[in-house]
Amino acid sequence: MPTSSHDGRCHLRSAVSGQLAVPRTTTNYADRSFTVSGPAVWNSLPAALRLSVFRRRLKTFLMA
Repeated sequence: MPTSSHDGRCHLRSAVSGQLAVPRTTTNYADRSFTVSGPAVWNSLPAALRLSVFRRRLKTFLMA
């Protein structure tokens, strides 16, 4: 019986980089919702901040 290295999980580039999916919207009102703006702000943070110890570096980033 051949073995397979595929474990059935989907590996997305966004999962590796720490990016969140930003939902598509059709109105400016919906663009301001937390569902859209939260992931957009997270994705706009520098990669080093997203992928490292988040709480400690967030304070440094915001206070700089």
